[in-house]
Amino acid sequence: SNYGLPAEMPTQAPYATVAWGDGIDYLTSQVAVDARTHNDLGWRIVVREPLETALQPVHAMRNRLLGLGTLAALLFALVAMRLARTVSQPIEQLAAAAQQIERREASPAYPDSTSVREVTQLSQSMQSMTESLLQREHQLETLNQTLEQQVLQRTEALAAANRQLEQLATRDTLTGLYNRRCFDERLEACVQASRRNG
Repeated sequence: SNYGLPAEMPTQAPYATVAWGDGIDYLTSQVAVDARTHNDLGWRIVVREPLETALQPVHAMRNRLLGLGTLAALLFALVAMRLARTVSQPIEQLAAAAQQIERREASPAYPDSTSVREVTQLSQSMQSMTESLLQREHQLETLNQTLEQQVLQRTEALAAANRQLEQLATRDTLTGLYNRRCFDERLEACVQASRRNG
């Protein structure tokens, strides 16, 4: 094989990929030798290693990092699923319970106690608020029915009082016959009717 130095050697960088005479790419580096003399001998030490061999630790590290990345992604996915079960599902159940309350459906379904303290407290607060609101609504309905009953009774009493007042205004209390005022009103109405007809 040809061990002659290639024409292009790394001069500025500490190493470079260089194609040698045998057609294989090598990771190549060269260092000038300090001869400790007054004359510069121009000696250099050239080191080469096949590129595939030199990059094996890099490829191994890349494979390890890909494996760790995949493992981390799986771990994060499991944590996300766990969080979804412990946080998202109870919150979605609370939202559904709030919609049931809004639609006035009986007994909304609240989530069972969860491992997340805040979600459990929120669920308990919503249950307490719902019970309080339903109790107040029941009290208002009862009060409304009572008021409607009172209005109906007062209306009937007022109608009876008006009938009695009309009786007192048009009939004589002793005889029960129409009084003079009623007689005059009816007479006037008859006179007006006869004028229109006659």
